[in-house]
Amino acid sequence: MTQKDLQKKIFLLGPDKNGHLRKRLDGIHFYYDPEKTGIICNYKIVIFTIIFFVRLLTTEKKIISSLKSAYFSALVHVKSCRTIVTMIDNNVHFYNASKLLGKKYRFVVIQNGIKYYNAEYMTAIKNDIHVTDFCCFGIHDVNNLKSSSACVKNYHVIGSLAEIYSRNRIKDAVDSADKKKPVYDLCLISENWSGWNKKYNGIEESSGKIAEFCQ
Repeated sequence: MTQKDLQKKIFLLGPDKNGHLRKRLDGIHFYYDPEKTGIICNYKIVIFTIIFFVRLLTTEKKIISSLKSAYFSALVHVKSCRTIVTMIDNNVHFYNASKLLGKKYRFVVIQNGIKYYNAEYMTAIKNDIHVTDFCCFGIHDVNNLKSSSACVKNYHVIGSLAEIYSRNRIKDAVDSADKKKPVYDLCLISENWSGWNKKYNGIEESSGKIAEFCQ
């Protein structure tokens, strides 16, 4: 395998607990799960970690966070994968790596969960977003991120991968059960949103509308 071929492969940042991406992405050259893989170290990674750490210190104030971002950036650079993909859509180290290496590599984030853009905690998160490609649920996410300080080169509206996988699993289960159709068309997860308006404005009304729609 030549270096040119190697660079066409994918660096997948986990965790990918259900293996959704590992089962479906072709060309995964390296899978890194910080919770299980641990620290990978060699002289190249150490050298580039120091280089990226110094560069990040000019913009980042948190030393430990900068060190983690520098290490991840070094790992990406040393592995030499052309595309880096993750479903962890609020990973500041992924965003910092994109800031450092976005001109050389393609950083792709796949939205994993709903975003409450009006919530106070989301302000810092969405302003930190820096990727070449953001695969999101819908145009609502695109509009909110475009109105923030998020730096995204390309938006891709793809919906929820988790929902797609669930739909396929249901279909497979039905097909394997002598073509029996499910009793229900939609499952609404029961959740008590009382009092959540103080933190997420409008969420109580939204959950009520979903329940009303399902009746």
